[in-house]
Amino acid sequence: MSETPISANEPKNNHYYCLKSTADSIVEMGKVNMDGIISAFKVTCDTNHGPVPHYFQMDRKGGSRTAPRTGGTIFRGPGAFAVKHGDAVEKGIPGVYIDSGNGDLILISQGRVRICAQDIDLIAHGGDGEHGVININANEKILASSKGSFNVRTNVDFQFHTNKTARIIGMGGLKLYGGNNGPDLISSDEVAITSVGSVGWIQGLIKSFEEWKLTILNVLG
Repeated sequence: MSETPISANEPKNNHYYCLKSTADSIVEMGKVNMDGIISAFKVTCDTNHGPVPHYFQMDRKGGSRTAPRTGGTIFRGPGAFAVKHGDAVEKGIPGVYIDSGNGDLILISQGRVRICAQDIDLIAHGGDGEHGVININANEKILASSKGSFNVRTNVDFQFHTNKTARIIGMGGLKLYGGNNGPDLISSDEVAITSVGSVGWIQGLIKSFEEWKLTILNVLG
């Protein structure tokens, strides 16, 4: 790899120094990049094998308030990026620790994102009624499966809403607890059926077509 001169882009850097240049890589200090950002230290691999560059740089100055680059570090490359650490740490000690400070932590992938662990915690610390929120948004489906219990608790409202058919299926039974007044069941034509008592039981012959169909399927196996 031939030695790269100081970039013709502004700003100029009179302190630029090419530490080493070989056929495989070039190591530069004070590199002025094509976008004008000065890197205090930059290592660039041979890029003659494809259009995607392969480099590591520590930026000294440049960027804007919305896209700061001063004091930033960039890894770029066409291949896989792997980090494996923590083999010798004791249980409960972080093997890999990432703290984004005041900035957001963003993970983007055109493929699948996998989080595999012995246990997984999703914790949102916030306050003032605005923060402390966990958002899950899917433009197709949200699938959840557990071999054990599935327990959801809230101190305020709890709602399920769908524009299509809603089903709650309890193969071993179904209990609806509605406090002292019991649950209020309202059909689509706004005819209310109120269950009396703190525990509401829906049983007997008062069944919808879907309930009868499900009952027959269960009997037939």
